[in-house]
Amino acid sequence: MRRTLLLLKVPLILIIFFLLVLTGLGEGLGWLKGSERATVYLKPGLVPNDMREGEVTKKDKYIVIKSASDGEETFTWDQIRYIAAKDKQSSSRRLDSIVDVIELVSKLGIAASVLVFLIGLYQYDQGQKWKREEFLAAGVKEFTEQSSVRNAMRMLDSLALSPEPDYGREVKLFPDKEKYEERTVFVSNGEIYNALTIKLEEVANLDNKAKEIRACFDGFLSYMESFYHYLTQDLITLDALMSHIGYWLIILGSGEELKCMYKKRIFAYADKYKFHEVELLIRSKYKKFNWRTLPCYADVQLTSHTSLPIAPEKPSQLTLSKAPSTVVFRVWVNKKRLHRRRPRP
Repeated sequence: MRRTLLLLKVPLILIIFFLLVLTGLGEGLGWLKGSERATVYLKPGLVPNDMREGEVTKKDKYIVIKSASDGEETFTWDQIRYIAAKDKQSSSRRLDSIVDVIELVSKLGIAASVLVFLIGLYQYDQGQKWKREEFLAAGVKEFTEQSSVRNAMRMLDSLALSPEPDYGREVKLFPDKEKYEERTVFVSNGEIYNALTIKLEEVANLDNKAKEIRACFDGFLSYMESFYHYLTQDLITLDALMSHIGYWLIILGSGEELKCMYKKRIFAYADKYKFHEVELLIRSKYKKFNWRTLPCYADVQLTSHTSLPIAPEKPSQLTLSKAPSTVVFRVWVNKKRLHRRRPRP
């Protein structure tokens, strides 16, 4: 980022220096213009007789009249009606013509410099957009190619498709086992929920299957934190991120696909194990999101006969951190479109 800013500052400084040189050159050449003997007719009420006669020196915004009776006076062009010039030497006229041409060239140079800078700035901005898209595409590719992340997405999708504890999906939870048939196991929503416990006595009694489920969510949450850091560093934009992983941000945020109890369980797990930036990432889209105030419990163990608790819970008094403001973007509101756009693990 610092290197990018340096590359932008160097040509900007050079262009500013060039503009200052051209401006100074134009002002300096203005003083080379010779004066001419002339009668200047002014607008009524400015001077007696509404006229001045003497040596007249013309500038861009004003003229200077030097006479024996009135000394040196300055008038702006809007105060002048017309100027009646007397004879002037040909050498002086040639010098004035040369100075006029040089002044014109300097002004055109200034305009050209500004135009070149604006074009360069536009091209730089377009190049940065392309680089951000490439960077994000590489990050998302790495994200989706991780087996633990794909497993977590399959389990999240299972939770979103049905709230029932018995519902589940086949997940390749043990890819290193020798027997192929043992690598993939059925994982129910109840098992996912129970594995994400934060109670020490329950964590100590978790089996290998539950530990693998937790490891998958650790990988998923870790990548969510990475995406949040990319946002805060302006390496990616929120709308571009939404086009890649928007489905997961929506179901974890204000989307209704993921049952309140499951959502609260995931964020309680993330908060317990210091994945705090995951919540900030969700708030970058949903500014008022607060998982602690969700109207449900998420601290009971589920079995195949457990009904889903939805009793309201007293909101926590914990102080909420504020996520940085981000780009405003289009919100997906159609559930069917969400399912068509989300990447399948």
